[in-house]
Amino acid sequence: MLTGGTYDIGAIAVRHLLMHAGGLADHAEGPACLDAILANPGHVWARTGQIAVMVDLGPPLSDAGAKFTYSDTGYVLPGEVIERATNQPLGQAVRDLLRWDAFGLHDVRW
Repeated sequence: MLTGGTYDIGAIAVRHLLMHAGGLADHAEGPACLDAILANPGHVWARTGQIAVMVDLGPPLSDAGAKFTYSDTGYVLPGEVIERATNQPLGQAVRDLLRWDAFGLHDVRW
């Protein structure tokens, strides 16, 4: 979806995403997102839906690393990276990577 939206995915590093410097718009700020939330507040948003809303907002806001622009979408994408790297759903991967069980946090959920 990002390559179709003219994003240079080779230039965007996870570091940029975590620093809100990936040049990505914030999908939650778009009118389409707000309209969809108001129309169906119980809808559970999948990652792909959030990214699609962001891509529909238009081209990148800046080159990767060029400037700070808050973006929830920039935090959605590292979730995909974590899932692919661990071959686990994000919640379980975070639980395992942070060793919550070793700290007795058996009932904590992501």
